[in-house]
Amino acid sequence: MHKSKSELEELAAPIFEDLGVKTLFATADCQFFLLQSRANLHAGKKLQVITITKQETEIVDENAGDSGAADGLGSGKDSADGSSSEAATLSVKALTEKIAEETDLKLLTNLLHDEVIGLNRKTAVEAIEKRIAITTDMRKGDNNG
Repeated sequence: MHKSKSELEELAAPIFEDLGVKTLFATADCQFFLLQSRANLHAGKKLQVITITKQETEIVDENAGDSGAADGLGSGKDSADGSSSEAATLSVKALTEKIAEETDLKLLTNLLHDEVIGLNRKTAVEAIEKRIAITTDMRKGDNNG
């Protein structure tokens, strides 16, 4: 089922909240991506990629401060438990096993960010993106049921 931009913006609001990013890339089939290149790959020639910013999805609160990092991804370097920077030291197999049951979208986003700007291993990026999609789908199911 294809969605309009306004419907996608509405669906994106909790994703922005969970991930702490400022921009998402969506396709009309309700798939959200952190990286435009991944959205383009998914969309192919059949779907349009729609850029959604956090600002488009939130009600302006003049009393709210800027809580995000400059790049919108949080620190992306060393989280409190050091797990985000740990991705570079793990093999793809070990990384995949480590995130298999992970449901912390902020941690997964930081892992993805670190992987992309670091080693940028295709299989590792795909594994993290898949886990983010599964976790996001689980949260959508919790909100609908």
